[in-house]
Amino acid sequence: MSATSSPAGELAYRPFRDADLPGVLRLWEEESGWGGITEERWRRWFVDRPDGACLVMVAEDGGGRVAGQLVFAPVLVRVDGEEVPAVRVGAPIVDRARRRRSVRHAEHPASRLYRAGALAAAERGFRLLYALPEHAWLPFFRWLGGFAEADLGCRAVHAASGAAAAAGLAAGLRAAPCPGFGAEYDALWARAAASFPVRCGLDRGAERLRYRIGGHLVLEAREEAGGALAGYAAVNRRTGLLVDVLASAPDGLAPVVAAALAWLAAAPDGAALGELKAMETPALRPALDALGFAPVDYRFAFVCTALDPSLAADRIAPERWYLTPGD
Repeated sequence: MSATSSPAGELAYRPFRDADLPGVLRLWEEESGWGGITEERWRRWFVDRPDGACLVMVAEDGGGRVAGQLVFAPVLVRVDGEEVPAVRVGAPIVDRARRRRSVRHAEHPASRLYRAGALAAAERGFRLLYALPEHAWLPFFRWLGGFAEADLGCRAVHAASGAAAAAGLAAGLRAAPCPGFGAEYDALWARAAASFPVRCGLDRGAERLRYRIGGHLVLEAREEAGGALAGYAAVNRRTGLLVDVLASAPDGLAPVVAAALAWLAAAPDGAALGELKAMETPALRPALDALGFAPVDYRFAFVCTALDPSLAADRIAPERWYLTPGD
């Protein structure tokens, strides 16, 4: 894809080149609000991935300075049993001097980065695009048009009181930190994909789990009699958010989360959490109800659209997704 510039020639929008790395790292340091990253972390997050390097779009001014970036991360999504190459869109980073216009303006760098990136992703054979943006970005995606969306609630339970209330729901399971992702996790994913069934959802095989959730606290739930893997719960240590959870069947979600709560309630001080929070999805709602998770004042958002016209919109409707915040 060649660079595209605005009518005034102010910025050009094109895929990342290796020579852009210093400028992109500077943009992270000065403009992201999340702090800087190292070259090594850049490679780990955006290059050395199970599904290949990210498509990174940059906005470049006339002097060759990087003024914006937007990441389109490749993932594999199961759609009715078919493996569909897809991209997840991240949050744009834009030089503050370029933020004067509303983000819902055709020439705002965020808008141009998105449109240029969606076109480049389609040209590269990606068939589906989705995002889990901050809730405040929903109007932006509505303005862009063509997106299906879900507005999802958040629920929480105190780890100790939740564990006590859910003691009888663990159903003979015991949770412990995951020592590594092996063939059992591939088998768990195969059983779950068939039994839920997962009509739309990210591949949750061992290799992709290792990359996506390996940095979180991953608690695997095993049967006390025999030790078979029944499921797992991945928790962000800092926020207490349940970033991923899976069981071999829908009715196994509540026991898996109950076992995780029991471990969290008894964990050493360094691993203890005050609250466990969860994104309320149709698949997880029965488990949250059973375990006493109460609504909290936070909203999640999900949007998706087909890049390939042959991928029918009803096949990727939000209500068909098995979805977690770590997706």
